[in-house]
Amino acid sequence: MKNLKILTFLTLFVLLVGTLFAQETAPAEEPKPADQPAAAEEQKPADQPAAAEEQKPAEQQPAKAEEQKPAEQQPAKAEEQKPAEQQPAKAEEQKPAEQQPAKAEEQKPAEQQPAKAEEQKPAEQQPAKAEEQKPAEQQPAKAEEQKPAEQQPAKADEKKPAEQQPAKADEKKPAEQKSAKTDEKAAAKKDDSNDRKIREIEKTFWKGEVANIGANEIISPYNSAGLAAGVKFMDDELYLVITPKFSMHFDKLIKEPVSEKELDLIFGLHAPFNIRVLSTDINSNDGKVRFRTEDWDEWQDYLKILRYLQIGTSEDNLYLSIGSNFAQTIGHGTILKRYIPNHDSTFSTMSAKLNWYFDYGGFEALLGDVARGNIFGGLVFLKPFSAIGNYHARSVSFGYSFVADRNAPTKLRYEKYYDYDANDYLNGTDSRVPRIAVDSKGRPIIEDDEFLYMQGIDFELKLFKNEKVDIKAFTDYSWFKKDFVKGGFTFGFLGRFNLDQKNQHAIRIQLEGRAHHDSYIPSFFDTFYDIERIEMMTNIFGAKNFQPDGRSKYWHLMNDSDDKFVGSFYGELSYSFRTWIALSVGYEKLPDSSSIFAHLELPDLWILKMMVSYYKRGFGSAKELFSDSHVSSLFRGVVRLQILPFLYINGYAGKHWTFWNAKNPRPHDNLEGHYVSSWDLGGDVEFGWEWGRSGKEDKKADKKADKKEEKK
Repeated sequence: MKNLKILTFLTLFVLLVGTLFAQETAPAEEPKPADQPAAAEEQKPADQPAAAEEQKPAEQQPAKAEEQKPAEQQPAKAEEQKPAEQQPAKAEEQKPAEQQPAKAEEQKPAEQQPAKAEEQKPAEQQPAKAEEQKPAEQQPAKAEEQKPAEQQPAKADEKKPAEQQPAKADEKKPAEQKSAKTDEKAAAKKDDSNDRKIREIEKTFWKGEVANIGANEIISPYNSAGLAAGVKFMDDELYLVITPKFSMHFDKLIKEPVSEKELDLIFGLHAPFNIRVLSTDINSNDGKVRFRTEDWDEWQDYLKILRYLQIGTSEDNLYLSIGSNFAQTIGHGTILKRYIPNHDSTFSTMSAKLNWYFDYGGFEALLGDVARGNIFGGLVFLKPFSAIGNYHARSVSFGYSFVADRNAPTKLRYEKYYDYDANDYLNGTDSRVPRIAVDSKGRPIIEDDEFLYMQGIDFELKLFKNEKVDIKAFTDYSWFKKDFVKGGFTFGFLGRFNLDQKNQHAIRIQLEGRAHHDSYIPSFFDTFYDIERIEMMTNIFGAKNFQPDGRSKYWHLMNDSDDKFVGSFYGELSYSFRTWIALSVGYEKLPDSSSIFAHLELPDLWILKMMVSYYKRGFGSAKELFSDSHVSSLFRGVVRLQILPFLYINGYAGKHWTFWNAKNPRPHDNLEGHYVSSWDLGGDVEFGWEWGRSGKEDKKADKKADKKEEKK
């Protein structure tokens, strides 16, 4: 009983406090004479335009809560026409919240209460107040004041139920026309916004490779000049190597004509001079110290002075690369993928690639050997639906590719022996492999050649895209020469992923499923093609005891196939953290053999720069993966270590293609008279200087933008 009394007392106390608080905070209703219409909104003098709500900036105008009434208590208001001086609506003066407590309005007769203009205050001084509501019997219909046109702007209609809000006669257009016009503007504005957003998203992804797969050396992001001196072991001979070097980077030097973006330019020069000091070949009688003249005996050899020249990047609308340090790809790579022209130490070759595109199409052009022009090709593509804002439609692309070797060897000259005729092997009557004859410069003698070409068509479509994910699907069909029926389909997915807000971490995934004739092989012009155009070094068909036999890859495809359709698979994964690390791995499964590649790159890890690449082609089992093969593997490792600001140590090791003269026996594998993959080792000490890191201004701009974001 005692608890019940206490509970009753507390309940009455809470009700009393709530009642007093409501009287203090809510303004009292102002009673009016029966003949005086109640004003739902405060009126202003004639020199101020009447408005349904006073317009203020968002930071100065607090939201007003409008009390809603049942339909039976809020009748429709008729517009009453009165001069402003005859309608005595009183404006309540506004004061800062800390100075103006809530109070009831003074009640005065209509003739004693003149209209007062409401004083305007900043938002922090003017608290929000609810609009006064009156019962239906105290609030008769009220007419809206009529004022001259220059004093009375259009008022926003109060939102009411349809049965309570009649159409106004003073509206210039029907409501549905205004609504339609507003919707059209909003839709157009939304389309423009989406179009801009799509274009900005397209700029955030890296196009092309995210790693420099197939490169022979590291491209430093710094300007540099120096002189290197060291030793090199090549083809069983030891050389002293002296190389002056120079490289420059120019940020935002050239303006691209379509996008008007300023592009970077980089180039590198060097002049390697090799002096033979020792020969380890027991069959050689030449022990003299001499300058290696074969490095500079042709005009094409002088092109090696240009290590690389690059304008823009693969992400830009315009991209140009020239040099011996780039692996080139056209389109999706189904015809030409990572072609490298500079594997043979007796040749000085240089490739060139030009890409250009805009919203409705573009092209890629390739010259595999700038001096001789034997490999060339390109891609032309159209994007006919780029005018549509939807990224699916914008991404639709139709392309045509063409790549050719204008003098692909079809017949070589072979060494002749008293008891052996190479034609017996070619005719299948002798199992002994012939040996290729060479000219005075140690190069295979080609007796006949042909114009070998491939062509293809392709289609691609963007499946999904936002700021972090970009996935597209593509379909290619390509074939040799005019043999359209015995070609191959490639169905692939390409995914690009940004892992952070600054787009510094990127992942690229490419997956392909193929269906093709067994006389056709995807990516025919590949990393090994510059050698395999003369002699096939890859065990494509999984033959036992495979050995190069002096015939090209194209010959073996045309003559060793079973005339059937087969399936194959290709996949690769690449990760890159800009300027710090890049990693790529790839795997290809053909019906009778497999191939892999792996690449690691540290382009600017403080005082260390490093790159390692490994290729293994045509192996049949896992145990063959790391076997010491001399015919189907390549390796390249480069390291650069800064000891002092002006002192560097450079080292490299690799297995590259070289032709082994038939007159120099190889009893352990009998590969004399053929191409072999042999080791190339070397190192040097470089005295030089590095300065002016490329992209430094962009990094400063990024840091400033980050600081602004942090302040916000």
